[in-house]
Amino acid sequence: MKQCILLCTFYWCLCSPFAHAATIPGDWTQISIVDTIHVPIKSYYALTEKVDFEKLTEAAYQDGTPTVVDGQLVNGDFTEVGHSRFLIFDNGKRMLETILQKDQHTFLLELTQIELSLRKLAHRARVRFSYSDLEGGSTIVHWTYAFEHKNFIARGMLRRFLKKKHQYWMRNFLSELKRQMESYHTSAHSSK
Repeated sequence: MKQCILLCTFYWCLCSPFAHAATIPGDWTQISIVDTIHVPIKSYYALTEKVDFEKLTEAAYQDGTPTVVDGQLVNGDFTEVGHSRFLIFDNGKRMLETILQKDQHTFLLELTQIELSLRKLAHRARVRFSYSDLEGGSTIVHWTYAFEHKNFIARGMLRRFLKKKHQYWMRNFLSELKRQMESYHTSAHSSK
């Protein structure tokens, strides 16, 4: 009987909808990129407030992909877990973005109510930024985009989209983020 209870408890922990509340389930279609930003992790969050997100999106979207042009707050000021906002794209479509986790080492968002054509392939998406401290004052940024695909065919189409298009958007975005943050960090230290 104890083994049965233990087995049922273990199964519930793995399969419960709450078990993956702040993670990316392994069966979702996903892609990750990694880069090192030469900024200490303790300064990283403070510098994100100085980042020019318009330049980030200009660098990332170079192929006619809908561009984020505005954010409309829905719940909170988008600084805490549970806060949400609609991202407004240049084609008038929207997507709800909600913070699921935010701490010194992880920033996890969930994207729902997707009005872009992506809605035909995915129920929702999660975006996770993980940060690790390197000796010497640098931060490793590990960025994952994951989609809860609607079916087997959608999974294949999402994989193709991620490899052929989305990873380049992510790389351009992260490259511009790195450039801006390192520039801000360097200028802050040289002005002292």
